[in-house]
Amino acid sequence: MVDDSSAPIVLLDFDGVLNAFPDAIGVRYEDVGVAPVVECRGRMTDDFGPERAFRLDGVETLRLGRRGGTWHLHWSRELAANLYGLAESGVIDLRWLSTWQPYVHILDGLLGWDPDVVHNTHWYDPLTGRGRMGGKLHAVVDEVIRQLRVADAGGRPRPIVWVDDEEASVANALMLHGHEGAGPMLLVNPLAFRGISRRQWACVRRFVADPPEGPVVIYSDTMHEDGVTADRLHDIDRLPDMTGHRGL
Repeated sequence: MVDDSSAPIVLLDFDGVLNAFPDAIGVRYEDVGVAPVVECRGRMTDDFGPERAFRLDGVETLRLGRRGGTWHLHWSRELAANLYGLAESGVIDLRWLSTWQPYVHILDGLLGWDPDVVHNTHWYDPLTGRGRMGGKLHAVVDEVIRQLRVADAGGRPRPIVWVDDEEASVANALMLHGHEGAGPMLLVNPLAFRGISRRQWACVRRFVADPPEGPVVIYSDTMHEDGVTADRLHDIDRLPDMTGHRGL
C-alpha cells in the first residue's frame, strides 16, 4: 500500500534541544536570547545573544517521583509555539523521540501541545531500560526503511528531520547517508547549553518548506548551522563531543 502522506517527519528530542542547560558553562538562563554578549567559560561571546539564541522564558520544576527524579526545565515558548504551529497546520508530522518517552504527556501539557497532534515514539522499555542504548538510531533507521518501502511501492518517500543534541551526530549522518533510495534527511545537532539556535530553526524551516530531491542527507551543528551535505563531512567526523548533554 502506497503511503500518500507528504508532510516531513520531524523526530524531536527534548533535553539539549528545547530544554537548554546554559548554567553548566556559567551562563545565566535569564541572559540567553536577551543579553547581546555574556561571559562563558571566562570569555565574552555573542553565541547566546538574541540574534543567535531563543529566549528561555518557559520555566518549570518537575518532580517525577523516586524513579524519575526532579528536573528544572528552561525552554523557549517562541520556539515551542513555532514547532507546534507547523504540526497543527499539517506542515510537519511532529513526533517525540526522547528519553522523556514515559513523561511526554507532562511535557505536552507544559508546552501547550495536543498529544493528538504531536505523537510519541516508543523506542525503549522505561521499566527495564532495554533499548535505550542505540534505540533512537534504530527508530530512525526503521523510519528510513519504511520510506524505502514507500519508494519501492511507487510512492514518494517522506523527508525526515531528526533533532537531537547527542545522537544526531556526524557519525550517524554519514551512516544514514549510505541509505540510497530513501527521501531527503536533515540531522540537527544543537548545542545543549543553548538548544536549537535561530539559524538551525531557519534551516529546519527551509528544509520542510522545500525539501531537496533524492536521498541527500544534510547536517546542521554549531559549526554548520545553515546545513552541509553529508558527503562533505568526512573531514570532521573525528571532532570531540561538545554537546554538554546532562538531561534525563
